[in-house]
Amino acid sequence: MDLTVPEICSMLIRGFVPKNNLKGLEIDDRKYAQVKESLYAVGLELVNANRTGHYGVRIQENIWGFDEFVKSNDLTKTAKSLLVLLWGFLVAPTMALDEEAGEREYTISKDQIWTNFRKQLGTKVAMNQALAVLTRYKFIIPLRGTGAYKAGPGLYIYIDQHKMYELFAKAVIRHKVEELQKAVREEESALQEEVQGQGESES
Repeated sequence: MDLTVPEICSMLIRGFVPKNNLKGLEIDDRKYAQVKESLYAVGLELVNANRTGHYGVRIQENIWGFDEFVKSNDLTKTAKSLLVLLWGFLVAPTMALDEEAGEREYTISKDQIWTNFRKQLGTKVAMNQALAVLTRYKFIIPLRGTGAYKAGPGLYIYIDQHKMYELFAKAVIRHKVEELQKAVREEESALQEEVQGQGESES
């Protein structure tokens, strides 16, 4: 069935739409532009999430950014932290220049989440609650029978990918600098102990 522009916009406003349900947009550049313009006129932005095979809409960043989305929903502090961490684990690698890395579908198990992020999560109860919220908003999708998760359309549609990548890259660099500074301090401390030990043996 060939859907009209208003019908397509109505579907998109209600939630994420699998691209298979809107095949016309893939081949009809004119209709794609009309849908985009119609949504833009009411403050919305059409997002094509190729990685998950969905279309979706978000409020234009200059009107209502992701920070406002987070504040207006029941995302706990733990869920917000986990959201950024999972974006870095599941989405950031797909933005790499390496073609093979970009084409892979990344997953993470609940055990891996706890092992890697327990410091930020605090308790397993808090982790499970955060995972439930992020699943409800389709930031992540559980893989049945595996205990693992993959990126959902929310990680691509609700979040400005390039802005998040810049924030994540800065966080990674800051973490690396902190690790380097810690290593330097430990090396200086070990050297000082060695010098002191030599002084004591000479006396």
